[in-house]
Amino acid sequence: MSDEPSGQRPKRLSVNTAVLLSRGPRSWTSEVNDISATGISVRRPEGFVGNEGDLFVLDVVDDTDMKLHFECLVRRLDKEAIGFSFSAIPPEKEVPLWELLGGAADSIEPFNKR
Repeated sequence: MSDEPSGQRPKRLSVNTAVLLSRGPRSWTSEVNDISATGISVRRPEGFVGNEGDLFVLDVVDDTDMKLHFECLVRRLDKEAIGFSFSAIPPEKEVPLWELLGGAADSIEPFNKR
């Protein structure tokens, strides 16, 4: 058992799909690590430029032609990943997001705070 404090967060769903990150004239492609009802974690692309609090547009696409479009704020940055919180989800993308999340949409899970 860890000595780190624990908490709860919306349940994350691991997905293996591509994502386009855009901010102004700059863009990067990457892969999604996981997604929840409140945010998304992606692998940090090479050459990524951004800071906590920056607003990005993320377009998630998979091989079934699912396309999700979000406005997101950078909440966490490390060498390997970027954690975003959703700031705006277009109404027409809400149902596809909830369908992707399935039972995870209304679930919480324990985690260790860093």
